[in-house]
Amino acid sequence: MKLEAGPASKGLYGRRRGAAIAALVILLAMVNLSVIAASRGATHESESSLLRVQAARAFFAAESGAMASVRAMIVGDTGVAGAVVELGNAEYELVELPERGALGSLVVEGRSGAAIRRIQLLVE
Repeated sequence: MKLEAGPASKGLYGRRRGAAIAALVILLAMVNLSVIAASRGATHESESSLLRVQAARAFFAAESGAMASVRAMIVGDTGVAGAVVELGNAEYELVELPERGALGSLVVEGRSGAAIRRIQLLVE
Protein backbone atom coordinates (compact mmCIF):
# COMPACT_ATOMS: atom_id res chain seq x y z
CA MET A 1 0.00 0.00 0.00
CA LYS A 2 1.37 3.30 -1.09
CA LEU A 3 0.38 6.63 0.50
CA GLU A 4 0.30 9.66 -1.73
CA ALA A 5 -0.37 13.23 -0.85
CA GLY A 6 -3.74 14.14 -2.16
CA PRO A 7 -5.80 17.32 -2.31
CA ALA A 8 -6.89 17.03 1.35
CA SER A 9 -3.32 17.20 2.71
CA LYS A 10 -2.43 20.17 0.47
CA GLY A 11 -5.45 22.08 1.80
CA LEU A 12 -4.32 21.52 5.40
CA TYR A 13 -0.81 22.74 4.58
CA GLY A 14 -2.22 25.83 2.87
CA ARG A 15 -4.40 26.64 5.88
CA ARG A 16 -1.44 26.34 8.25
CA ARG A 17 0.65 28.58 6.05
CA GLY A 18 -2.17 31.16 5.93
CA ALA A 19 -2.51 31.09 9.72
CA ALA A 20 1.26 31.56 10.09
CA ILE A 21 1.20 34.58 7.77
CA ALA A 22 -1.75 36.08 9.67
CA ALA A 23 0.05 35.56 12.99
CA LEU A 24 3.19 37.19 11.56
CA VAL A 25 1.22 40.22 10.36
CA ILE A 26 -0.38 40.62 13.80
CA LEU A 27 3.01 40.28 15.50
CA LEU A 28 4.56 42.93 13.23
CA ALA A 29 1.64 45.28 13.88
CA MET A 30 2.10 44.88 17.64
CA VAL A 31 5.85 45.58 17.37
CA ASN A 32 5.11 48.65 15.23
CA LEU A 33 2.61 49.99 17.79
CA SER A 34 5.06 49.51 20.65
CA VAL A 35 7.80 51.38 18.75
CA ILE A 36 5.40 54.25 18.01
CA ALA A 37 4.36 54.43 21.67
CA ALA A 38 7.98 54.47 22.82
CA SER A 39 8.94 57.23 20.38
CA ARG A 40 6.00 59.41 21.47
CA GLY A 41 7.19 59.18 25.06
CA ALA A 42 10.72 60.15 24.04
CA THR A 43 9.40 63.11 22.06
CA HIS A 44 7.43 64.35 25.07
CA GLU A 45 10.50 63.97 27.29
CA SER A 46 12.70 65.95 24.90
CA GLU A 47 10.11 68.75 24.68
CA SER A 48 9.89 69.03 28.47
CA SER A 49 13.70 69.02 28.71
CA LEU A 50 13.85 71.87 26.19
CA LEU A 51 11.32 73.86 28.24
CA ARG A 52 13.38 73.32 31.40
CA VAL A 53 16.51 74.61 29.65
CA GLN A 54 14.65 77.62 28.28
CA ALA A 55 13.20 78.39 31.73
CA ALA A 56 16.67 78.31 33.28
CA ARG A 57 18.04 80.57 30.53
CA ALA A 58 15.15 83.01 31.01
CA PHE A 59 15.74 83.12 34.78
CA PHE A 60 19.48 83.69 34.37
CA ALA A 61 18.82 86.42 31.79
CA ALA A 62 16.42 88.17 34.20
CA GLU A 63 18.95 87.83 37.02
CA SER A 64 21.71 89.26 34.81
CA GLY A 65 19.48 92.20 33.89
CA ALA A 66 18.64 92.86 37.52
CA MET A 67 22.29 92.78 38.57
CA ALA A 68 23.34 95.02 35.66
CA SER A 69 20.60 97.50 36.55
CA VAL A 70 21.57 97.57 40.23
CA ARG A 71 25.20 98.08 39.26
CA ALA A 72 24.18 100.96 36.94
CA MET A 73 22.08 102.54 39.73
CA ILE A 74 25.03 102.45 42.12
CA VAL A 75 27.11 104.34 39.56
CA GLY A 76 24.30 106.83 39.00
CA ASP A 77 22.83 105.70 35.68
CA THR A 78 19.11 104.89 35.76
CA GLY A 79 18.64 103.11 32.44
CA VAL A 80 15.57 103.19 30.22
CA ALA A 81 12.35 101.29 30.91
CA GLY A 82 11.47 99.09 27.96
CA ALA A 83 15.09 98.54 26.93
CA VAL A 84 15.75 95.02 25.65
CA VAL A 85 19.23 93.48 25.87
CA GLU A 86 20.06 90.26 24.00
CA LEU A 87 22.31 87.66 25.64
CA GLY A 88 22.93 84.92 23.07
CA ASN A 89 19.94 82.56 23.32
CA ALA A 90 18.09 84.76 25.81
CA GLU A 91 17.21 88.38 26.42
CA TYR A 92 16.04 90.62 29.23
CA GLU A 93 13.80 93.65 29.30
CA LEU A 94 13.77 96.41 31.88
CA VAL A 95 10.03 96.53 32.57
CA GLU A 96 9.96 98.99 35.47
CA LEU A 97 12.68 101.21 36.93
CA PRO A 98 12.50 103.40 40.05
CA GLU A 99 13.09 107.14 39.86
CA ARG A 100 16.66 108.21 40.54
CA GLY A 101 17.27 108.34 44.30
CA ALA A 102 13.72 107.27 45.17
CA LEU A 103 12.31 104.15 46.76
CA GLY A 104 10.76 101.93 44.11
CA SER A 105 10.73 98.59 42.44
CA LEU A 106 12.96 97.29 39.68
CA VAL A 107 11.23 94.72 37.45
CA VAL A 108 13.25 92.75 34.91
CA GLU A 109 11.78 90.13 32.60
CA GLY A 110 13.99 87.42 31.09
CA ARG A 111 12.94 85.46 27.99
CA SER A 112 14.29 82.42 26.20
CA GLY A 113 12.17 80.65 23.60
CA ALA A 114 8.73 80.09 25.10
CA ALA A 115 9.88 80.65 28.70
CA ILE A 116 9.50 83.96 30.54
CA ARG A 117 10.78 84.69 34.05
CA ARG A 118 10.29 87.93 35.96
CA ILE A 119 12.37 89.30 38.84
CA GLN A 120 11.22 92.19 41.03
CA LEU A 121 13.60 93.98 43.42
CA LEU A 122 12.76 96.68 45.95
CA VAL A 123 15.37 99.43 45.56
CA GLU A 124 16.13 102.06 48.19
